[in-house]
Amino acid sequence: MVAISRIRIGRKGGPVGRKVKRFSGLRWAAIAAQTVLWLGLPFVTIGGESALRFDVPTLRLIVLGVGLRPGEYFVVLPAVLFLALSFLGFTLVLGRVWCGWACPQTAFTEYSELFAGYAGKAGRHLLVLLLSAIVSLDLIAYFISPYELIPELFAGTMASTPASIFLFFTVIIYLDIAFLGRRFCKTICPYAKLQGVMIDKDSLVVAFDTERTDECMECRACVRACPTGIDIRDGLQAGCVNCARCIDACAGVRAKRGRDGLVSYMFGGKDGRLRDAVSGKVVVISLLAAAALALTVYKTVDRDRVLVRAARSGRALYTTLPDGSVLNTYIVTLTNMQNTPDSCALTVSGIPGATAAGVDGPIPLAPQEAKTIPVAVKAAGDPLRHGPAGLSFMIKCEGGESESRVSFFYP
Repeated sequence: MVAISRIRIGRKGGPVGRKVKRFSGLRWAAIAAQTVLWLGLPFVTIGGESALRFDVPTLRLIVLGVGLRPGEYFVVLPAVLFLALSFLGFTLVLGRVWCGWACPQTAFTEYSELFAGYAGKAGRHLLVLLLSAIVSLDLIAYFISPYELIPELFAGTMASTPASIFLFFTVIIYLDIAFLGRRFCKTICPYAKLQGVMIDKDSLVVAFDTERTDECMECRACVRACPTGIDIRDGLQAGCVNCARCIDACAGVRAKRGRDGLVSYMFGGKDGRLRDAVSGKVVVISLLAAAALALTVYKTVDRDRVLVRAARSGRALYTTLPDGSVLNTYIVTLTNMQNTPDSCALTVSGIPGATAAGVDGPIPLAPQEAKTIPVAVKAAGDPLRHGPAGLSFMIKCEGGESESRVSFFYP
């Protein structure tokens, strides 16, 4: 069991009648903030692009207005590493604060309980169903632009696939919120199962001060307030989501007698200080997370603004023309990765005297446009050269340049 100190975070007791339910208001503020964030994020645009969306029609991952095509997904690896390390460090220091304050499962369950208090049993189910439909639609908006999706929904023209996904997730989310609720946190949630491995003796926990057990009034207010039904006096348990309801309940009862509560946020360890929780391994994890973030930013900034990709076309490796010159044909794809239009020039290099037909003049590219053009490359015949030779397609645009190497075949 994690050692518990008497150093507490939160409020102490005071005179009779003092208002003590502070964590409840803060928790609801956190829940409201995350609701606005997750439901509103698909609607936010940065530079004409979504703040966050995997755009299914174009297979682009859009993060903070930056669109990544499949060939650029290498940026995702350090980003995922950064998130994983950050979450690990966060858990080592603050324990399960995520579960009680920032997890969507917790937020939706809180809303369900609020609906039951104001609308009764039947009203609760109707409101939960409505909430489930909104969340389901919002999930789809992370893959299809909500500015296209919502008008199609109300016009009844939504395609069968997103419509089926919308109905499926509406039902799943409804069943989860209405019938599973807190039991998910206590029995199914994989993050809860990992707590015993991730937190250590210095992590922040909600705990009962065992050194003052004799002061407990046996009112069981903390047990009645617990959303997962555990008794915090029995020590740390997987069912605890660090929501602080037991802290408010205990402090509220004991404040009537002018005493401080027996349940508090505590950092484990002999002194219960935050600096104890920030251990050497947390510092190492933080440094690795910073390095992963720096690599993500570097790869994002350093990526190509325009791309050229060339591939051979036709069945014949080459064609020998009457004048003895050799002709190879290619399919060249030019991609503008920017949110602004560009104008590009395509040239070939690597083979002396080689010329490209079909690419005269600048090639305009609209924002995020991928344009495919057939190109025929002609080179003088050379009796000393046989088989493949190196050929490069170069694209130079206002936003940058790119190169694609292919083979040019001689007889």
